Amino acid sequence: MHPRHLLLAPFLALAACTMQPVAVAPPAPAAVAAGDDQLASLPAIGLAGAATLVRYDVVPPPPLPRFRRVSLTPPADPVAPPPALVDRIVVHKMDRRMELMKDGAAVRTYRIDLGWQTLGHKQHEGDGRTPEGVYTIEGRNPRSGFHRALKISYPSAEDRARANGKGMSPGGLIMIHGQPNDPRSYERAQKKRDWTEGCIAVRNDEIEEIWAFVGDGTTIEILP
Repeated sequence: MHPRHLLLAPFLALAACTMQPVAVAPPAPAAVAAGDDQLASLPAIGLAGAATLVRYDVVPPPPLPRFRRVSLTPPADPVAPPPALVDRIVVHKMDRRMELMKDGAAVRTYRIDLGWQTLGHKQHEGDGRTPEGVYTIEGRNPRSGFHRALKISYPSAEDRARANGKGMSPGGLIMIHGQPNDPRSYERAQKKRDWTEGCIAVRNDEIEEIWAFVGDGTTIEILP
């Protein structure tokens, strides 16, 4: 050891014995912007109450104005029945003629095709006959196998009883409809008369008009 250090050693030892701990105040903590996860963790690390916690709630700006496109054409519902413009349909099977009636007068007349067995009232399923009697239009189908279809309320309770008495089904799905959607069936329909299974067929442009004129619940009378 250097001789100079030996001379200073007693003074250094005396200073070490007389030193006392001094409490030093910690600097004032800065404000902390705390979120929910930070607040939850403060007690665990011993900082709760040691600092002033300031929470800033950010208010989002108001939404930008929204502009709505306005259609010039109102949406149409193709399935909803239109208001009835006629009050009765009359079919003359022998003449292949169908009339839309209003207040007893025919307002439209169409040439029609019938079931391939043209004579007589329909007796059972598969007999190819078009029913005869008074029924109603009870529904419509814009997406059938034909270009639009209006359903006739055949079979009636009497029709069912007659067919069931013979141990047979009366059939059903008797329609006023347009031409077949299938190209091959359409071709065959153009080559023969009375090509349906018992329905009443008209041209596609005609069923569009009938669809617009005839409401659900309209009476249809099918004469021989």
